[in-house]
Amino acid sequence: MTKLKKLITKCGLLMIVVFSFINSPSTSASNITIQQLIDSFDYSYSNNTLNVPIQTDYTIDKNSNGMSDTLIINLTTDAATIGTYTFAVAILDLGKTITNQTIKSITSADKYADVSFPAELLTKRKFNYTIIIYNADDLLIFRKIAESQSYSSFESGTSIIGITDENINNNFLRINLTVSSTQTTTANVTISLNYNDSIISRTEEKSLSSGVQIISLNFDNETIKSTHYNGNFTISKIVIGNKVFNLNRKTSIYNYENFAKSPY
Repeated sequence: MTKLKKLITKCGLLMIVVFSFINSPSTSASNITIQQLIDSFDYSYSNNTLNVPIQTDYTIDKNSNGMSDTLIINLTTDAATIGTYTFAVAILDLGKTITNQTIKSITSADKYADVSFPAELLTKRKFNYTIIIYNADDLLIFRKIAESQSYSSFESGTSIIGITDENINNNFLRINLTVSSTQTTTANVTISLNYNDSIISRTEEKSLSSGVQIISLNFDNETIKSTHYNGNFTISKIVIGNKVFNLNRKTSIYNYENFAKSPY
């Protein structure tokens, strides 16, 4: 198991505990916040090989277009033990975990490490993140949760501001996305539709311009026919480039028989 997979697993277990606690009948949501609940758990760990007493986060304008586009999480260690370490950070952002890591040699003269993220991956303007350090033997030696500062704005890349669906002459089920992009780019767009216990997905390459626009993806009649499904599909996930949108959006009702252009 890779370090990032371990990180995701550990963060996922923490969130399971948190939400299980929230859903408990004896817990009053009005009496405790998510942050207070997270703070109530002793999730931190250190074997004193290397600690991070100070962490800061900030954004920079890497492409020099006048808007911050990269999040930097700077970790200040105590340089207790000189060596090479893996510094991993997991950001909890609206139900998804965004992870990255860097490998850095630590000395008393250079006791800092930076972990960076494209700002376009972020949805929230303030979030919690987990700091984890592994030693050269891939063993966990440090972990703690921190809270970011509040950001008024950053280059958010692409955002979805509207979704519609339509039947195009029984030839296609078309999903229309109204998106806002902060840059001109070409990206793969994937839409996943859930029905019963199954899923169909469609990926197309799209050219995005700066500003608001509509992009459409077509599920052909053979794909819809193959579902043998009559009802509302659920748009469960949309991926634009490397940005993931986890959704639970119902389409209109569609009957697979209407799309049956050929025998099945």
